[in-house]
Amino acid sequence: MTNKLESPAHAFYAEVLKTLKESKFTFMVAGGFAVNAYTGLRRPTKDIDIFVKAFGSSNLVAPVTDDWFKDSKTARFFNCEVKIPSVTDLIWSKVFIQNRERYDGADVSSHTVKTPRN
Repeated sequence: MTNKLESPAHAFYAEVLKTLKESKFTFMVAGGFAVNAYTGLRRPTKDIDIFVKAFGSSNLVAPVTDDWFKDSKTARFFNCEVKIPSVTDLIWSKVFIQNRERYDGADVSSHTVKTPRN
């Protein structure tokens, strides 16, 4: 999935990915961008979720370890090739986000319906 630089936010995301690729951090892009890459949907997102091995996941429950990268896939965002979590790890990271004001159940449902079998 190649994103067009449609907004200042997208230009910022592109710069973040470029900087991370040039760094020594081991990272992957998760969240809405990864969901879109797997499902082919183009659901707008207001942020970019970066999982960095040194810091853990966004849900603060599942540390990002070498195992996350073992089964990861590759996707292209803003002309930058990056790793994304496997479908299983991406869903696993989202099931913990179930607050009243924030619920990622729709993303999990999209994976169940739209992700092609390997």
